[in-house]
Amino acid sequence: MATADATRAALARTPVLKHLSEKGLTRLAERGLETSLAAGVQLFSKGEPGDALYVILEGEIEISILTAAAKHVRLASLGPGDVVGEMAVLDDHGRSADATARRRTRLVKLGRDAVREALLAEPEALLVLVQDMVGRLRHANDELEAAKGLDLRGRLARLLLRESGDGARLVQLTQTEMARQLSASREKVNRALHGFRGVGAVELTRAGVKLVRVNDLMDAAHADSADG
Repeated sequence: MATADATRAALARTPVLKHLSEKGLTRLAERGLETSLAAGVQLFSKGEPGDALYVILEGEIEISILTAAAKHVRLASLGPGDVVGEMAVLDDHGRSADATARRRTRLVKLGRDAVREALLAEPEALLVLVQDMVGRLRHANDELEAAKGLDLRGRLARLLLRESGDGARLVQLTQTEMARQLSASREKVNRALHGFRGVGAVELTRAGVKLVRVNDLMDAAHADSADG
């Protein structure tokens, strides 16, 4: 379990809450509750009461929605230092999306009342929270807009590039996980991956998908296509 000091240090590293004073961070940390989730366990689902936000200490939380056609659409993937469920701090409505742990994840739960008190006492931090939320909405809109004109091959390329992140060249998602994120069948994802392997863009290894010719993937990720 994280101590109050460790929790305060974690809060101080978040883009939103780091703008609180030392006193504000300490008070908030003392009211935090650490929780852990195994991979695949849901943190909350769309429509549930939003009574708290969470700060990720380690692991990964995926934010997604279920469309009317019963397809999962991935909106964001959040990691250590990110804040989850912050809309609950600003309104009294239910959750706007599902949040699920993609791997073992540790978080600090902060109740709505505690966070509101801290932010109202220091308006600069409240403004940063609003700016962070707006930035996420813009990013989600950009992702959806960019994917509109892409076929599965292009969307898969975008996924591989995004998941490789920060210079890494190995994507450890399973084909089933890729299919879920792309709202496609595993068989179609498998064919698309083998297509990329056939032109030397990737290698399929036991450890995951190794990106070899990144420029080819970038071309596929930005190519317009009318195919479904």
